Amino acid sequence: DNRLRILVVEDQIANQKVAVALLQRVYGEPERNGGEGVEMLRKGNVLVDIANNGEEGVAAASSSSYDLILMDIQMPIMDGLEASRKIRELEKE
Repeated sequence: DNRLRILVVEDQIANQKVAVALLQRVYGEPERNGGEGVEMLRKGNVLVDIANNGEEGVAAASSSSYDLILMDIQMPIMDGLEASRKIRELEKE
């Protein structure tokens, strides 16, 4: 699979939409690709997953490989700094 994979970790729906809109400007219009929070941007063949908090972000990063992770800092359940540390630890394994 040669698609660019991006994970957006953001608790605010409005900010999730902004992130996807910015990616659309670069990679094209979104096309639903399966489950909730997953969009495929056609033009650039990009897959975008959305996690609603740091804990979901860590879970997504542990089950899939991403080329880019856009991480919010202040989120409920697990903040972005802790989530980033945990993701870095996963990468070392």
